[in-house]
Amino acid sequence: MAESFKGWVKSEIFSKASVPLETPFFMRLDGWKFRALAEHIGAEKPFDERFAQCHVHSGKILLEKGFSPTLVYIVSDELNILFDGKAPFNGRIEKIDSVIPSLVSAAFSLQLQKFFGKKVVAAFDSRIIVTPNDEKILEYLSWRQTNAWRNHNNAYAYWLFRKMGYKPSEIAKKLRA
Repeated sequence: MAESFKGWVKSEIFSKASVPLETPFFMRLDGWKFRALAEHIGAEKPFDERFAQCHVHSGKILLEKGFSPTLVYIVSDELNILFDGKAPFNGRIEKIDSVIPSLVSAAFSLQLQKFFGKKVVAAFDSRIIVTPNDEKILEYLSWRQTNAWRNHNNAYAYWLFRKMGYKPSEIAKKLRA
């Protein structure tokens, strides 16, 4: 009977995929449906300090659980986690991409309940970005910062126009101009 189960291990097609040993990489966790989540919990627009504190706590949980990232760069609805040394789980991508987002999602959900008084479930998707040298690490961070700044400005302008009485369709036209 046990013999028949051994075949299933071979069916785990990505179980051998791993980050090259000793190669720095980022893990980007992106909030899933965070716009709707923010609406549901009544987060202040365009930015809510309590929401940001939930992100910070979620990043700290990685340190508390012994993952030892070099950097956790939090912006908007994402955490960019740099591992510049020993990769968790011996670099096994399936484990990294499942355990860490699960842990962060749970920590974030608990913090939302603490700060907003509502039981909600937050989720993060994740991806691995290999950054084999310092130049690539800086390029990646620059790209995320540029994207964050653009998103910040659009969100701020959007809610400023909303407070002025513009309709979302009118705001979209203004922001494209």
